[in-house]
Amino acid sequence: MRDILDVSSSEDDENHRTPEHLARQESASHQAYIFGYSSLMVNLKQMHPTPSQVFILWEVFKDNVDPVVRILHRPTATKILMNASSNVDGLSKPAEALLFAIYFASVISLDDQQCMELLKDSRHALVNRFRFAAEQALARAGFLSSSSLMVLQAFVFFLICVRHQDDSRLVGSLTGLAIHLAQALGIHRDGTNFHLNAFDTEMRRRLWWHVSILDNRSAEDYGVEPTFTEHFYDTKLPLNINDDDISPGMKDPPVERKGCSEMTFCLIRFELSVVSRRLNFTSSGSGPCPVEERTLEDKEKIIDDCHKNLEEKYLQYCDMNVP
Repeated sequence: MRDILDVSSSEDDENHRTPEHLARQESASHQAYIFGYSSLMVNLKQMHPTPSQVFILWEVFKDNVDPVVRILHRPTATKILMNASSNVDGLSKPAEALLFAIYFASVISLDDQQCMELLKDSRHALVNRFRFAAEQALARAGFLSSSSLMVLQAFVFFLICVRHQDDSRLVGSLTGLAIHLAQALGIHRDGTNFHLNAFDTEMRRRLWWHVSILDNRSAEDYGVEPTFTEHFYDTKLPLNINDDDISPGMKDPPVERKGCSEMTFCLIRFELSVVSRRLNFTSSGSGPCPVEERTLEDKEKIIDDCHKNLEEKYLQYCDMNVP
């Protein structure tokens, strides 16, 4: 319904708009005020890497980032990158925001020597370039009011990357915004509640649980409790599967793998985030779902149960010779 009622800006052709028209539109939407109005003076086409660099950054992303931050479906993302490498002009605004977030994440995972060898530029310059481009692409995609799951994916990737630059206070503030945007898209509710197909349900789950981890980490940075309890959401854990097990448009849910899969590492992180939330959220409050203060024995039992659960579901299948 939002897609029908909202005026989409992705269909606008920026090449045929004057700077004054663009400035009026950005001022009216208020998307750029968080990241600054520099996007009105910079052509983002100039910020895109060359086709050869696109494939280098994508390989880096698959090796360094995707195994530990599983938000995307790699076959689907590969198609977006293939299109971008041959036709930047044909990119939608959500896709452009996601691509710059991927480039930003890839560079963050490299050291300076690797950046010089692979991309012929310093890490400092590349990080600044792709962070700025990601910020402005998010603003242009209207991330504050967008109903696109891809835009929220880009925003979450951006926050994860910025946190690795030790800018935790900024991330803490913007994580609250990410939670509200996720809630507005309904991804705190499991897709099965809305009879969504298996692929969309899985993508929503992956995204929500990374938002949840961001909330936990921000709470640790600030020395406060997490923003929400388990009563806030009913989104299930993602399935223990590989990306090849799902595809857009599939009707029946895939069979979950027993043992290790591409999702196993992230699933362990998600399970631990649940335990962290149970241990750290101690305020009793007076609302409809108060959280009782847990005793030391209760907390020890939560930790023991978590250890047994992880051992039975994942760790017993791990091969210590395979990183």
